[in-house]
Amino acid sequence: MNATGETERLADLQKLSGLSEHMDAEAFLPFRSEEITAADTPHRYVQLSQLAYDLGETLISSGVCDTKRLTAAGGLGYYGRYLRAGELVFFVSFDSVAWHAHRLSPLWLRFDQNAPTAVVAALRANRIPLSDVPIVVDKDRRVLIPLYVEVGQERPQIIQGLAEQAIHALTAINAYIASMAPIEPAV
Repeated sequence: MNATGETERLADLQKLSGLSEHMDAEAFLPFRSEEITAADTPHRYVQLSQLAYDLGETLISSGVCDTKRLTAAGGLGYYGRYLRAGELVFFVSFDSVAWHAHRLSPLWLRFDQNAPTAVVAALRANRIPLSDVPIVVDKDRRVLIPLYVEVGQERPQIIQGLAEQAIHALTAINAYIASMAPIEPAV
């Protein structure tokens, strides 16, 4: 077989793989009885939502963030709250949809239409150094940064670890915003 035939076959396999992934994502699997009767799954969802709330409270009480004119929000598979760090508005959340889609973490910092357009563009282009933290471009105006939950830790240590990760990301993003500001002329 020639190179053109191999290229076409590879393209067909890629299309088939993409279609299969789409079908898997859209498939509704029948429930098993233990999924409906087990209390551990809803209990964990409530705990993860509470971690998002507590993280927001920690960032507020530490003076890193505020909530002036911002609210909590929830929807299909997510709960979180909008926060402001300087000029940066972002959403800290438990997001089961993002968790399922990207498999990185149940907790996220989300930058969307409420964040400055230049910041979202810089995050999308990986122009803001965040060490080894992946930046997930979820949708056109939605960029996610995972916050990793430390396993085997008690709640206060988990919240502290999440706060440290969030502060690291917010510090880097706010430094980028500061570097974009026009330089005042010397007087």
